Amino acid sequence: MLGGAGWLIHHLPMGVIVQDADGRLLEANRAGRSILGVTGDELSGLNSRDHRWEILNERGQPLAPQDQPAMRAIRSGQVSRATVSLRALSGERRWLKVTAIPQFTEGDDPPPGTRPHLVYSVFEDVTDSYAMQLDFERSEQRYRALVIATSQYVWTNSPEGFMTDEQPDWASLTGQTREEYQGYGWSDAVHPDDRAPTVLRWQEAVSTRTRFDTEHRVRTPGGEYRTFSVRAVPLLDADGELLEWVGLHTDITALRTAEAALKAINADLETQVMERSRAYSDLARFNSLLLGSAGEGIFGLDPQGRARFTNPAAASMLGYTVEELQGQDMHALIHARHADGTPYPEEDCPVSRMLNGLDGSGARRVEGEVFWRKDGTPVPVEYVVTPLPASEDQPGGVVLIFQDVTAAQQARAALEQAIAELERSNRELEQFAYVSSHDLQEPLRTVGSYAELLGRRYRGQLDARADQYLDFMQDAVTRMRQLINDLLSFSRIGRAEAPESPVALDGVLHGVTAGLKALLDEQGASVTWSDLPVVRGNTMHLHQLMSNLVSNALKFRRPDAPPAVTLSARPDEQDAAFTHLQVHDNGIGIAPEFHERVFGLFQRLHRREEYEGTGLGLAICRKIVQGMGGEIWLESDVGVGTTVHLRLPLASGQTTPQPSST
Repeated sequence: MLGGAGWLIHHLPMGVIVQDADGRLLEANRAGRSILGVTGDELSGLNSRDHRWEILNERGQPLAPQDQPAMRAIRSGQVSRATVSLRALSGERRWLKVTAIPQFTEGDDPPPGTRPHLVYSVFEDVTDSYAMQLDFERSEQRYRALVIATSQYVWTNSPEGFMTDEQPDWASLTGQTREEYQGYGWSDAVHPDDRAPTVLRWQEAVSTRTRFDTEHRVRTPGGEYRTFSVRAVPLLDADGELLEWVGLHTDITALRTAEAALKAINADLETQVMERSRAYSDLARFNSLLLGSAGEGIFGLDPQGRARFTNPAAASMLGYTVEELQGQDMHALIHARHADGTPYPEEDCPVSRMLNGLDGSGARRVEGEVFWRKDGTPVPVEYVVTPLPASEDQPGGVVLIFQDVTAAQQARAALEQAIAELERSNRELEQFAYVSSHDLQEPLRTVGSYAELLGRRYRGQLDARADQYLDFMQDAVTRMRQLINDLLSFSRIGRAEAPESPVALDGVLHGVTAGLKALLDEQGASVTWSDLPVVRGNTMHLHQLMSNLVSNALKFRRPDAPPAVTLSARPDEQDAAFTHLQVHDNGIGIAPEFHERVFGLFQRLHRREEYEGTGLGLAICRKIVQGMGGEIWLESDVGVGTTVHLRLPLASGQTTPQPSST
């Protein structure tokens, strides 16, 4: 009787019952039976006219059987709505929002005078909401009594409308002194948004000698604005002469607050009831639109795996009509083979396993499978299968939602091809840089050798400018050789996978400082470290990384202090498998706008005459660190020093020693 969507209605949180024209209960969904306090067996033979229900109207008065929503709907042939109270057969009294919808044998447009043969009643248990509304109404009544009893302030004004004399109530309300409230000074305590309208209405009342009524907000001594209802009347003598104005401020803040809260609750309750009533009365149409408009394929399967419902998208993707799929064993029809054509045993199928209770009670997402079209071609799919719980009168089953991922697979393949092409191009560029740098060495050696021979043979025999030209030439050869060597180092880093192994940073630093000993002694510099961890990487690359960082610290030193380089490590805050290494120096520092730029190729911040170098040192450092899967960045203050931060992967089973507290 609940129709094709009955299996859905039985799981709805709202009660739904079906009655015949005499009020007998024929069927009820699970929520309806729970609210009425009956079981499926007890439902048979019950009638809404039964006195045991003790049905009351909204005012708490007994409701005659003919005035019940279902009976009114049968009598009038129109939808009937009402809020009623009944005693469930379990003994509890409940408040219900009921919508009774008549059904005619002739359809939705019967001839006039036709009597419905059934009535569908949709009801929502609003016991808690109704009790809340009653509490708010009682609260409002208490607030009104409290306001009338205690929150009133009396004041007087002269016949001309000026506040004069002592006004103790007004002073108590606002905290104003007599000097502050005299004349129209009282208006300074009125909220700025309410001040002009209040003064205008007061002046009109004074000029016409009529009663003054308004509502405005007043500032209290604590700075809080409270809402007041204001009334003032002219006091006349026996001859009709105006003696003074007598006014009363009544605090209605609590009242307005309660009214606003009650209004919001009522509006929310009305909106919810209207929305739910409308939703459930249109349930069949909504389900049809939902299934018809969904872009994904949707199947509802019974416990035997047969299609109970199919949406048009599912039928279209598989080349069937909806009618052809209804009642079919879906595993045998569309899922019996893998993508390579080999059989797909039903006991291995995730859908069948969920139907048999073998895969838990939650939804499961499945990728990398195919369904088979009517024409025998496969459709690559991803799907989500969700169990539907069984009830005492509904068998349960699963809902299967799937997508055709053909386009996604094509896009993924195109992306993988583009990545492969990019990697090939990068390898060719790295090879080109390596070969080009290597091939430049030979002509450079020739130029260097001849420049050296010219210097030995002719230095001092020509004029001073010729000797200067020879110096320029030899200096250019030296710088070019250093640049080519740095380019070779940079290109070697990415040319092939460097073997990785556990590398102790303590040992690397000992090797670096040994190689720089002469320079350290010459500058009076110090390089200190303690408790450095063992990282995963290539020994040669890590030696070059540390050597570049220490050499930079020695190169960019301050003239007023010997270089001091300190290395320390602490556990990484983001990932325990990494260590956070810091290399700090007391050099000249780097301005903030260059903190990122210095890691680029050929980036120099100073003239060559001030600091030698090719501008590749930090670029090499970044390439090494990124090749290890780490990060490198720096912090620096000009004239104070620089700290280079590195996140490096720890060797397997290694941890970063905790820094010493001393």
